Amino acid sequence: SLGYDVTPKEDSRAALELLKADEKRFHLMVTDLNMPGMSGLDLIEQVRKSHKTLPIILFTIFFDFI
Repeated sequence: SLGYDVTPKEDSRAALELLKADEKRFHLMVTDLNMPGMSGLDLIEQVRKSHKTLPIILFTIFFDFI
């Protein structure tokens, strides 16, 4: 309802390839610390090589069940 177009990807490598394929399409990236393919930190490191000013939100949800 706010006009955002969300493009979910469950794998970091797929997200990185999508970002590289259409560099001007995205204005924000939200990623989890624990992602398949590569960690969220590794993804951010790769994204920063070509998108130095893209805002990125890194989060994680960690449950410690004892």
